[in-house]
Amino acid sequence: MEALRLRKHLDSGTLEIGGLEALTNRDVEVIILVEPEGQDAASAPQETRQPRRPGWAKGKIWVSDDFHKPLDEKEAEEFYK
Repeated sequence: MEALRLRKHLDSGTLEIGGLEALTNRDVEVIILVEPEGQDAASAPQETRQPRRPGWAKGKIWVSDDFHKPLDEKEAEEFYK
């Protein structure tokens, strides 16, 4: 499935979107997301996550010595199923 993102300010209950001729006779899903009151639709959403810190998982992750070894045919077949 491919995505088409459009941002539009609604002035009425009728939404006119040009350029959708390529989508005629195809099944489409329309999802409407509403911006919070007072937030500019063009502005990026506020980042709520904490900034990433290098080394936060040091000593918590283990990687085998043969991690970089190429997969044999059977392992590759299982991996790409």
